[in-house]
Amino acid sequence: MSAGEKKGGGDRPAEDKRRSGRTGPVSKEGREISSRNALKHGLGAKLAGMPSYAAPIAALAGLLAREGKAQEAALELAEALLEVGRVRAARHRMMLAGAANKCAALPPPIYDRYERRALSRRRRLVRDLER
Repeated sequence: MSAGEKKGGGDRPAEDKRRSGRTGPVSKEGREISSRNALKHGLGAKLAGMPSYAAPIAALAGLLAREGKAQEAALELAEALLEVGRVRAARHRMMLAGAANKCAALPPPIYDRYERRALSRRRRLVRDLER
């Protein structure tokens, strides 16, 4: 074994990349794909923690709350309703972008998963609020 070789047959370019601190995709296509991770993971974020959604959630909860029903349940339902709309709007934007640039659109199953989760949450909260 020469001085430049390491035990275990390590890949030299990968080692150099790790040592330089450069991580992530290198190709343009890879960078475009990874740039959409924030959108993908952002769709899973709770709206209640986002300041831009505080007023719409409160306004919608005020409309949903019925006398004798918990305001907390109405707030959760308002958040779920807005979450469904947000996922559908994101899907619509990506479909428009995908029409112009094939690489820009995420596969539909990603949106389906988030939409199914939001719809399921909405159904459960409507059922709880009606009790």
